[in-house]
Amino acid sequence: MNCEQARELLGPASDNELANESAAMVAGHISKCNQCQSEWEQILSVRAGIVGILAQQKPSDDFEKRIISALHSDQQASKVKYMTTFFIGAAATVLLVSLALTSPYFAGSGVRPVQSQNAIVAESLVASIGHHSSGPEDPSFVVDYVGKKDASDLAAKVGFAVQKIKLANYGLYGSDIVKTSDGKTLVRMCFNSSDGSSTDCIDCYQAPTGLLSLRKTSMRQITLENGQVASIGKLGNQSALLLSSNGADVLYVSPIASEKLIKLVAPAS
Repeated sequence: MNCEQARELLGPASDNELANESAAMVAGHISKCNQCQSEWEQILSVRAGIVGILAQQKPSDDFEKRIISALHSDQQASKVKYMTTFFIGAAATVLLVSLALTSPYFAGSGVRPVQSQNAIVAESLVASIGHHSSGPEDPSFVVDYVGKKDASDLAAKVGFAVQKIKLANYGLYGSDIVKTSDGKTLVRMCFNSSDGSSTDCIDCYQAPTGLLSLRKTSMRQITLENGQVASIGKLGNQSALLLSSNGADVLYVSPIASEKLIKLVAPAS
């Protein structure tokens, strides 16, 4: 895959609209091309800016659909003008969102982050395949154990940027590739205490940004020690922490206390 072909697919890749094979080819190209990697990071930055604005207040469902439609329209621009058109359109969208959210029409309407219309419901995912969940199992999730695979090995198999995870006093126990009945792919990495301080493992689910939805769970936003913004809450009796980084949603789930989970994910420097 050359740069022209990769850049044409960067927008759809950021929306998780590519087939696994195409997504893997894009991921492989941007891992070796600094220029395309830079443009990919700019697209993710624009997406994150829009999500950050919308996470503060909830616009109407119709308004959100019009924003997504506008972004998709920009991504269909000509090959020569693709990046210019996208960033102008995206910047205009951010401005439009900012103005709309300050209008009386949207005042006091609550919080709801932007997520894919076909997002995976995290509550159902964790209840079905979580190591500390009792089910019932959902046949729409198929788990393929692939051994102790690190982020680079997993990224090559699933076609998105899997984040490297390091948790103090916890080691990687096993990795799984999870596929849904409608063709979506994510990963689960399980970490066990390496010093015997806990018998509770930590499940780490990763998926392309916007693919995991926490629709039924009340989450609150926090700022971690490393400066990242994350959401913290409960999935049943388990602590859950969700953050987005470099094109991936990362969801940590474990019975350990929320405060301990936060310190493990982002230890104080």
